[in-house]
Amino acid sequence: MTPWWSKRSERERLLISAGGAVIAVLGAAQFAVAPLVAWRRGTEARAAAAEERYQLVARSAALATPVQATSAEPVRNVLNATAAALGVELTFVNALADGSVDIQAGPVAPDRLFELLSRLEREHGVKVTSADVSRASEDADLVRVQASLGR
Repeated sequence: MTPWWSKRSERERLLISAGGAVIAVLGAAQFAVAPLVAWRRGTEARAAAAEERYQLVARSAALATPVQATSAEPVRNVLNATAAALGVELTFVNALADGSVDIQAGPVAPDRLFELLSRLEREHGVKVTSADVSRASEDADLVRVQASLGR
């Protein structure tokens, strides 16, 4: 390499050195700076999404009505009355010794189901302790639910 370099004129050496420097700078930019910039943009996007979710939750919490005092009426009775008022068909209701209730319902429109659960919590202090919601096989617009409710 030394004899080859020695045969180059001063101007050629300068041009080759400048070209090597440009390639080194572009390589550093491609393999170091570009990934860092992409990482930062991704972080900014995740932060913006988190802020948006926080604002949504904060607005929803501000609009939520407080839970009224728990009534002395059994969960099963409250559930049956509220479901009947909303037209939700309960296919299975099992009152447990601790006062909680296991239910199966459906097929039902998702908005009606969630209105039922929301009203139970808001008006009677009955909360969902576990739930399994799935699409109804006979109609993709309807759902079936198995849930445990309690105070």
